[in-house]
Amino acid sequence: RLNAEMWSRKVDDKVAYLVGFEKGGTTLHSTRLRIGYVSGSGFHNSTTTARSMRSQYSKHNRMFVDVYCYSAQGDDGSEPRATIKAGCATFVEMVGWSHQQMAERIRDDNVNVLIDTTGYTMNMQTEVFAIGPSPVQVQFHGFPGTMGSE
Repeated sequence: RLNAEMWSRKVDDKVAYLVGFEKGGTTLHSTRLRIGYVSGSGFHNSTTTARSMRSQYSKHNRMFVDVYCYSAQGDDGSEPRATIKAGCATFVEMVGWSHQQMAERIRDDNVNVLIDTTGYTMNMQTEVFAIGPSPVQVQFHGFPGTMGSE
């Protein structure tokens, strides 16, 4: 836990200049919840997250949920990534984007719940979560421990 808290403070320091960043996702569009997944590893076949969760993205009830996926690495041409991409209402390639640009896009998409599928692993995007583009943010699957953030 102490190591995670130390990393979290370092990440917070990197984005401290964005302290007034306005969150998105504070309103529901009709009755649809917008859930966003961020993958620093680009939903690549080389990750257990992509291989084990590839069908999850299409399982949300589309009458009530819109699924957004944000990829921080390019297409590896794999079947898991193609399945994930097909299961999303919106799939955004964010290769080469700054953390601020990524957070702004997520905010502008009005994502209500944002899920970090990478954590402190390959090509982590924790700065995006420290900026806070969504009112509810969680870490799931990619990192088997606490992120140490508040």
